[in-house]
Parts: sequence; structure tokens; C-alpha cells
Amino acid sequence: METSLNLIFKLPFIEDQGQFRTAFFVDVGNVFSDFCYPYQDQCFAPAVEDLRGSYGLGGSAITPFGPVSVYFAVPFNNDPLDRTKRFEFTVGSKF
Repeated sequence: METSLNLIFKLPFIEDQGQFRTAFFVDVGNVFSDFCYPYQDQCFAPAVEDLRGSYGLGGSAITPFGPVSVYFAVPFNNDPLDRTKRFEFTVGSKF
């Protein structure tokens, strides 16, 4: 279960808006499974309190090397055992 909200906006000091995009985002989701075998201990039905999320700012640019993206995120409702990232830099396409 996941959902995402992106607010894409223009930066006034960027002339070629077709090559650059910035966004504020909120992402929420988790993985649930209630179809389990008796030996599985990580099996539970979806619950709102188990959803994890993050919000932040990011930007993408089209370059000769392919798309380049930079995102900064702040996690919320995370568990101490969750592996979280606050910064992500990518070059190339996402699949």
C-alpha cells in the first residue's frame, strides 16, 4: 500500500523550464501480507499505524549524461529498526 503527493513548481531564476523540475513531495506506504504460512512471523494485515512516510524537496535536470536527480527527505512515523535515507542522488533513468 502506498501513496504519493508531488507539488511541482518552477524556479524563477531558471530560464529553460523544460530541462529542470523541482518538487515538494510526501510519500507514505508499507508492505503488508495476510496470506501467510504458519511458520512466518512477519505476517500481518494492513494497519494505518504501520504506515511509514517521508516529505521533502527534490529536483531533476536533463543533462547530456541523462537525467540527474537530487532529493532531500525527512522520514516520519518510522520505526527505530527502519533503514532510512535523507539524501539521494541519481544519474540515469528510473525503472
